Amino acid sequence: MAYRFPKAGTAAADMITPHTLEVLASADRIPTMAEARTSARNWLKTSRSGATGLYQTCMLANDDIAIILFGKRTMQRVVWNFGRPE
Repeated sequence: MAYRFPKAGTAAADMITPHTLEVLASADRIPTMAEARTSARNWLKTSRSGATGLYQTCMLANDDIAIILFGKRTMQRVVWNFGRPE
């Protein structure tokens, strides 16, 4: 599968980890945005880490795969869009 990756040295490139590559390799098991949002909100409510946001890899409504930052309140922002799996 061919995906678009961010340029080296950017903030989005720093978020690409070996786990991200594993997730992209098994695109059929990526959560939807609604599932990722629910998971992130539940984790932020129960976590004692003091984190104010959580990055999740999820599938958007148009079948693109993206890394999204979910905030403690209602904030969500697409950090990087990998595009569609081919």
